[in-house]
Amino acid sequence: MNIIILRLRYSLKLSQNDMALILGISRSTLIRIERGDISPKADIITKLSILSGEKISYFYYSEDKHIKKIQNIIAKNNEAFYTTKNIKW
Repeated sequence: MNIIILRLRYSLKLSQNDMALILGISRSTLIRIERGDISPKADIITKLSILSGEKISYFYYSEDKHIKKIQNIIAKNNEAFYTTKNIKW
């Protein structure tokens, strides 16, 4: 969800300060949401929905294809690392 919110802010060409002001939250809270440290409350999701023209479910169920690719690469790298780590030289 955090990537979707970050992309929305970029697409609207808003600064973190401006986006936070529109959403009625502090800039530090927006930063924590964009980083994925916290999840936005329902009222924030509602405001994002209105701002973007997307349904509320978009923010909960949208999957980012790039994130999946990155996760797969990390998993393969970890698998390769642990496989070669067990080889005795």
